[in-house]
Amino acid sequence: MKKLKKKVFLIAEVGINHEGKLNKCLQMIKSAKLAGADAVKLQVVSPSKSYEKGTKSFKIFSNVCFNQEQLKKIFLYAKKINIKIFATCDTEENIKKIQKFNPFAFKISSGLANNIYLIKFLKKIKKKIIISVGLLKKKEIQNILNILGNYKNVVFMHSVSRYPTKNYDLNLNSIDFLKSFLKDYDIGYSDHTTTDDAILTAVSKGCGYIEKHFTYDKKRKNFDHLVSYEKDEFKELKKRISKIEESLGKNVFLNNNFQRKERSLYLRYIVAKNKIDKNTLLKFNDVNFMRVKNSNKAIEPTNLYKFLNKRVKINIKAGKIIKINDFKKR
Repeated sequence: MKKLKKKVFLIAEVGINHEGKLNKCLQMIKSAKLAGADAVKLQVVSPSKSYEKGTKSFKIFSNVCFNQEQLKKIFLYAKKINIKIFATCDTEENIKKIQKFNPFAFKISSGLANNIYLIKFLKKIKKKIIISVGLLKKKEIQNILNILGNYKNVVFMHSVSRYPTKNYDLNLNSIDFLKSFLKDYDIGYSDHTTTDDAILTAVSKGCGYIEKHFTYDKKRKNFDHLVSYEKDEFKELKKRISKIEESLGKNVFLNNNFQRKERSLYLRYIVAKNKIDKNTLLKFNDVNFMRVKNSNKAIEPTNLYKFLNKRVKINIKAGKIIKINDFKKR
């Protein structure tokens, strides 16, 4: 089977799993590239503007922020090894900071998705926007659509903000709703589980973008290491997604031509049940429906009505295929 032109776009969410270490971040980007990721994503956050002091999030993000020069090195390195890179940014200032490096896209996380002013700002930049909507109500998604207007370079991601997400919380059928409600946009899935199952289901449901957390050591505590994949796991995930893509193929109900050989081998065709004499009118009781070795010009059961009560122009032996050109023209 020919490979599909449009492949699933696989994002390695480095996030803050680099723990604020520049060299570790660069190593992770290289590992993601080798594992088959199409892009890597960072989180670029100003803790004092996003989280209350004293909270767990404030403490974690306060220790992992890169300065402008470090971010420049990271983005240049990603481009050097030819992997797309982008970031989740929590403020307009951070968006402007990252915009200087010409990122592939900008991400709006579930926790930022109700900040319509941030979305308005991103729309003006005219980069791809990837929005996780797992925490939003339908009317809030509609608000985003109203803001976007005719701007369609947007991906909406189903996600569940629980780490790790249990199977009973995944609600993957929401993907069907998003595909219907957001039919003019690409749909994706951002995963926070510890296995492949939800991702492969999302791909089979038509998600064109998949985001999976990426780490160098999933045994490390805190951050997002627990719901992340290491290089080899990510590489295996890529292979499994490719197998799903291959098995999905095209919509055979729109185009059955690729099964032309199988049709000729397995479908039934009209065969003479008994001897049919020349100049006889064909009756229903004269035929059987059988598999045949050569279906060239044979008649399918669905077309039998076109030939009933038509006069045959040759003698047809019992067991012989009845062909289209065996009948007299009126």
